[in-house]
Amino acid sequence: MLRAILPYLLLAVFCGAQTLDDSVRVLARKVNARLETAEIARLAAVRNLSSMAGPDVSHSRAVFERALRRTRRGTPVDVSLTISRDARGLLLVAEIVRGDDRQVEMVEYAPPLSPVRSAHAVLEKRLLWEQDAAMLDVAVTGDSMLVLEPTQVVSYARRSAGWERVDAKPLDGAAAVRDPRGQLQVNDGEFTAYLPGVVCHGPHCESGAKDVRFTAARNTLQIEDWPSVFSFAQIEERGRPLYLTAELDRRTHLYDGAKRSMGVVDSWGDDFVAVANGCGEGPAILASSTNERDAADSVAAFELMDRAPVRIGDPAEFAGPVMALWASAGGALAIARDLATGRYAAYTLTLYCGR
Repeated sequence: MLRAILPYLLLAVFCGAQTLDDSVRVLARKVNARLETAEIARLAAVRNLSSMAGPDVSHSRAVFERALRRTRRGTPVDVSLTISRDARGLLLVAEIVRGDDRQVEMVEYAPPLSPVRSAHAVLEKRLLWEQDAAMLDVAVTGDSMLVLEPTQVVSYARRSAGWERVDAKPLDGAAAVRDPRGQLQVNDGEFTAYLPGVVCHGPHCESGAKDVRFTAARNTLQIEDWPSVFSFAQIEERGRPLYLTAELDRRTHLYDGAKRSMGVVDSWGDDFVAVANGCGEGPAILASSTNERDAADSVAAFELMDRAPVRIGDPAEFAGPVMALWASAGGALAIARDLATGRYAAYTLTLYCGR
């Protein structure tokens, strides 16, 4: 249905507002301006074509209905609300139908950017490794490097001329996934690879293991007693636990130790990690942007002040989407895919304070 009204969207005027509720009310006022005095707006349908969660859709619908002009009598006019998304945020589209006559109003809602504290931190990006094949994780121990690919682990040794390929171990039982994710752990020269639905101790993989971190056949994490998430972290806030979960509604949710909701962050992407030694009193969060998977990406450092993200320096920019972000000493390991070349590159991200 949205495709059918796209020609009308070219005539629409974008309008910004401070909150999502404000944007919904602005759209309702635009609809009211289209109605004749004796007409009654009747909400006929609500379509959600975005990643907005069901409860938020219901809330937006209620706000929209309350804001529509009400009269005791009049001719009903069907109005539909469509919630869609573009690169900048949400598109709220109202279609007013009178027989064969259709009018469209639209409002854009872009989540507010996180405030930036004076840039006292630097997020340094250094290229570690790049290759043509898809890459999920990289682990470097001394003069040895392991690269986790979707179906194998490739080992390299450091030589005078650079990294030299030594061996490749196929991962028996690793299943193909559309958007594969995986993580490596190395202890005493032996690796463990965590992949969707399996854990591989060396080249041998087991399905259904208790410590499986990735949901089978999906690119989400499965954490005990939590729903499926893209990223998960536990930090301390004033001596109390605070959980951060990047959930399927594409927002980061904050929960206290009793798993009660403590707020939502709209300005982060699906990937984030916590850095224990931040630049302030608490930890820092390195988070990707909200850009889509077919656009350039960035990772920035944040601190939470009263549970609101405050950026503490300039972001590290990438020539394509960030495919993985894993915590490491003093920062993170980021894997990005270059949109121009299609190659995968692993970078170390190190947070330096007081610069």
